[in-house]
Amino acid sequence: MRRVEGPAGDPTEATAPEQSPSLIVLTLRPSGQKFNGNVSERAEEAGFKYIQPTTLGYAHHDTGKEIARLVGARSKFLDGRPPEEIQVHIDPETCAIHPYAGADLFAMLERYAVLINGTLCDGLSKYLIPSERKALQEHIDTVMARRAKVDRLARTITMPDGERRELSDMFFSFTVRREAGSTKRVDRKVYFDVAPMEAWEGAAHAGRMVQAIVQGFKNHKVHHPNIRMMILEAVRKMEAGQSYLNFNAPSVANVTVEFLEIIEVLVKIGADNLNPKWLQNRIDQNVHLQECVKRNRAKTKLEQVENMRKGREAAAARRAAEGKA
Repeated sequence: MRRVEGPAGDPTEATAPEQSPSLIVLTLRPSGQKFNGNVSERAEEAGFKYIQPTTLGYAHHDTGKEIARLVGARSKFLDGRPPEEIQVHIDPETCAIHPYAGADLFAMLERYAVLINGTLCDGLSKYLIPSERKALQEHIDTVMARRAKVDRLARTITMPDGERRELSDMFFSFTVRREAGSTKRVDRKVYFDVAPMEAWEGAAHAGRMVQAIVQGFKNHKVHHPNIRMMILEAVRKMEAGQSYLNFNAPSVANVTVEFLEIIEVLVKIGADNLNPKWLQNRIDQNVHLQECVKRNRAKTKLEQVENMRKGREAAAARRAAEGKA
């Protein structure tokens, strides 16, 4: 079995742990005597990023969790010589789940190989022909699809009334996949699911909801919690006229009131740290876009009027020609 380690003399680059049975090791070897240029800079040009301070690799675009890593791409001249090979490690059974990770990884590796004048090989330094690359890519994508399905099923529960829910990272948000008493698949989002609670119980629950939202923003770079819809549903669920805690009876408003108060505090904190130029730029951009829309509408209207005029003239000319005939 191939030994997996970092290049000799590279104490800064993390090495792989004990091998997993599902670990895939690929290698890039120079097509000539050595790689071209700075291999770490070329890796970034090919699309790889620093997934740790000293480790280049391929990470999930949203969570930043590791999918694959390059071993040897930072060791260019630590021992006075460029690396003799660069390893690529990916374990599709344990890495972050990402659709089409195999296709994305091999696309980056092929770009990288061109940039450094390298050859993509297997873990034993045997050249990978196109059909072998495609088979590996499809294997990785198949494993990812299976793991994604297993994860989705693990987050799907059936309520006592028969409603089927797919849970999310937010404990109060979910997607209804099947309504109670129905067999039809649906896709209904619920962003703010709360039950009536006593005053301080509801206030504490609201605090935990905001904690989950804050953590969601920290954990995700792209797919953030949909706070706009959460606020909208919270406002809709407030009982008419109640903007304070109800100490006389359990109430949904006991959650929503505190939830919105905490959100208000977060907005105040944001206002204290907001760059006014950023907000003004947003305003100016939207004003400019609206002016562009108005100009395009006016231009389209003029073109339509002109086309109608030409159409009438052409019709009149045809009638005149038919009359002479």
